Amino acid sequence: MFRRRQGLNLQPRESRAPIYIGNCLFLAGTVMVLYLGLAVAPFTPDGQDDIQAIALMFLGLFMTVGGLGTLLAHKLHQQWPALRGRGSRDVSMRQGLLLGLAVCLMGIMALFDLLDFAVAGSILFLLGLLETFLQNRTETT
Repeated sequence: MFRRRQGLNLQPRESRAPIYIGNCLFLAGTVMVLYLGLAVAPFTPDGQDDIQAIALMFLGLFMTVGGLGTLLAHKLHQQWPALRGRGSRDVSMRQGLLLGLAVCLMGIMALFDLLDFAVAGSILFLLGLLETFLQNRTETT
């Protein structure tokens, strides 16, 4: 009559922390972006930019994209374990946060009207190189 719920299909060395942290980041970031977008003006009453509101918007964007990227990377790592790198565990959190960092850097560049295809490609390329280095380094104990 009742079906048993399926588990998370975790690997033996895998924890649930990236799932919980990714969910919390995504939900908190989404709430922050929605609140700031709907209730807070990006300008002060005298017509200048409200730096605090803009900074909080980018923080919310970072949290939203970082949390969503963490959940997506975790799901991809379940399907294709080779994406984790060698000997790494729970790298989905790092990959999601790097994606959030890339989106925020591109947003800041767009805010200052400095974003074009070359800059966006360079940001993604540099963060991809950083992730490749972090996956392939040898850990000394």
